Amino acid sequence: MTASSSDGSAGWKSVATEMIEGARDAMFRFPVTAAALFLLAVYANFEIADAGWFGDFGWPLPLGLASAATAALAATLFLEARQSGAGLRHGTALVAALAAFGAVWFSGTILSHEFVLLPALAGLALVAPYLWRYSASAFWLFAVRFAFAVVLGGFALILAAGGISAILLSLTYLFGLDVSSELYGHVWATAGFLLAPLFGLGRLPKWFHDEPAGSEEEYMAIGIRALGDFVAAPLLLVYALILHAYAGKIILTMEVPKGQIGWLVLGYGFCLFGALLISYPYWRLARAPMRLLLRIWPFVMPVPLAMLFYAVWLRIGQYGVTPERYLLVLYGLVTLAIVVVQLSRPLRGDIRVMVALPVLALCFASFGPQGVNGWSIRSQAERFKSLVTQAADDVMKEGEAVSVLRFLTEYGGLGRVVPEGIELGKKQRSGRNAHDDLRKVAVAYGLNPDLDTSRQSGLVFNKYFNSDLIVPADGYDLIVPQIHFYNRLNSVSTSTLESNKKIVFALTDTAVTATLGDETAIFSLTDDMIRNIAEADGGKPFRLELTSGSRNIVMVLSQANGEQLPKLRLLNMSGLLMLRSRDWNQPTR
Repeated sequence: MTASSSDGSAGWKSVATEMIEGARDAMFRFPVTAAALFLLAVYANFEIADAGWFGDFGWPLPLGLASAATAALAATLFLEARQSGAGLRHGTALVAALAAFGAVWFSGTILSHEFVLLPALAGLALVAPYLWRYSASAFWLFAVRFAFAVVLGGFALILAAGGISAILLSLTYLFGLDVSSELYGHVWATAGFLLAPLFGLGRLPKWFHDEPAGSEEEYMAIGIRALGDFVAAPLLLVYALILHAYAGKIILTMEVPKGQIGWLVLGYGFCLFGALLISYPYWRLARAPMRLLLRIWPFVMPVPLAMLFYAVWLRIGQYGVTPERYLLVLYGLVTLAIVVVQLSRPLRGDIRVMVALPVLALCFASFGPQGVNGWSIRSQAERFKSLVTQAADDVMKEGEAVSVLRFLTEYGGLGRVVPEGIELGKKQRSGRNAHDDLRKVAVAYGLNPDLDTSRQSGLVFNKYFNSDLIVPADGYDLIVPQIHFYNRLNSVSTSTLESNKKIVFALTDTAVTATLGDETAIFSLTDDMIRNIAEADGGKPFRLELTSGSRNIVMVLSQANGEQLPKLRLLNMSGLLMLRSRDWNQPTR
């Protein structure tokens, strides 16, 4: 027996009509956002097809379109909440979209950070309708419905793209239909960048003054109160005790806070504010654990924040400002501001403040000289100038200076330290031009561009050599075209001679060993040899000639990796290996 609907609302026609109307409503309500999403989907499909229409734009184009769509959404919701006319809404959304796209596209000029800007715009879309409007309870319900729309968009992606992919896969396996892998990419790109977001946008609430009430509030209260009382509050109270105990240990022992304390405090803050936001409508119904947390949380935060500021201050003093340290300080300042706001009776416990302050702070930090990129580039450029003066007498300082150059290259700040007479390529943040620019600047300062201090093991060098040029054989008649050596326990490379005998090679700190049967030849690696590899010109082939008694081997290196501190040694190397037949009792060719 099947269920039926007398008004036809459950029929296929009705379902199709509702889907089409939902997408249409989203496009009419958010036309600028929909247009940006459409362009993003077009870009993704052309990239999958490798059509080359968009040239070598890289990440700025898709990130710019995503930022434009999010900024337009925030502007539209902001003006919808104020009941502005359609012309003003859409015009403002277009201006916001162009500004956001420009901030990403011209990131090198205005020092914007795309991965700070995009979350800031997403948070702004959530909180914009409630800036100086409505109540905290209405904001909470809107946030829940907003999150539900995002989840529905995710389900739409899985069902639409997953369903179509399953159909195509079935046609391939059952009927032998040849479906290219590109088609699957087009399906997921179109659904992910256009259809699913439009579906989610169509489910965003149109009314901003609704508050939790009646059966809806009662139903949600059961789960949320249990989560707060039995899980979140007890864990957060215990976590707070641990952080305060660690602070007491620092005071008593005068030890420096561990490097990860900032991230632990950040994690605690996220969990705390997340619990407060989720449980907001039910604070008045809180039981003992949650009630205690609600009373003391403003008094709990200052001590962890003091540890965070102290730890970050020490790291900045040693290594300068980086985006991560900047954002940790920003988090600390925003959290401190939220704590101070609790002194104001009208704003105390207002979750709109808890969301709006971080969002506005991220917007502030996403571009300009005061932003995360601008501040970090200035700090690291000054640090580089200081390190260069010390690099001539200290190889560790030289490695640090090269690491700073890599940072400045990645964030588009290499131009701040370029000496006179050096011209940089047009693309300074990625690709071959960036690599060449870094090397030119490093060499101009007398630095080895292959040094690296980013690993905890010590001062590391990474070398890549030009293997396209012809090298003389010099009487070597046995060739191993490609061999890899790794300086670790039980790591060997085996090559088989024409006589089916095997030579087993291994790399140690001081030698390359070659074992044939019961006999082992030890080819010594001197410090001078390793130093020559570290300092060699990567644009030329590098011949490493090794001797053991009457035997000789030559490695034409394509790659080598090693340490200069705390001990000079090779960690691994790869390349072409040349041997002589007579050294291994083989018939001479």
